[in-house]
Amino acid sequence: MYFVYPYKKKGDDFLIYQSIKWVKKLYPDADIFVIGDPINGVNYIPHKKNFKNRGSDVTDKIVTYCRSIKGKFIYMNDDFFIGNQFNPERVLSNGLINVNPDHAPTYQEASKNTIEFLVEYHHPIINYECHQPMMMDADLVLDLFEGINYHDHNHFIKSMYFNVYPHVTTHGENLKIKSSQAVAKELLIRYGSFSASDTFLTHYNRQWISMY
Repeated sequence: MYFVYPYKKKGDDFLIYQSIKWVKKLYPDADIFVIGDPINGVNYIPHKKNFKNRGSDVTDKIVTYCRSIKGKFIYMNDDFFIGNQFNPERVLSNGLINVNPDHAPTYQEASKNTIEFLVEYHHPIINYECHQPMMMDADLVLDLFEGINYHDHNHFIKSMYFNVYPHVTTHGENLKIKSSQAVAKELLIRYGSFSASDTFLTHYNRQWISMY
């Protein structure tokens, strides 16, 4: 199984090293790829392009991977952690995409651009932004994004992909947690994964992640 991390170095790399360790514990033979800044001990695909927004940068890193390696892969973030209940075929959704004025401007832009594209081509606008690892197919990613000007316009890659290529979905929730270790453990049981926010990374929680 292939796990793919679009990555830009930040801080001490604690999250990505621990995320990879959790993957290796569950899938000892996994092939792990990092696109962007290198991480020791895993496959590395360089990516030197610069974009005005993070969403375009992440999309281009995934597209870069898909041009190099064909087949199915798990799209990861450095703050994703998977446990024994992880099912790579499970796809979580959470209502419909909307432009929320309380979100950051870049997030609002991605919401708007994603909705506009999906509506124009008569696709649903289901929200798949649950901070969950997702299985994708490289050829389908290329078919979708090589026809879109994602370099200048931010989009939600998961919501684009799964609305255009429908998949059986499970109604879920946002798996990114702010502080509670108990919630992280509950999400691991319920969904097999969670996403750690910066505020989650207290000394106590970093120790738990390291010892898992």
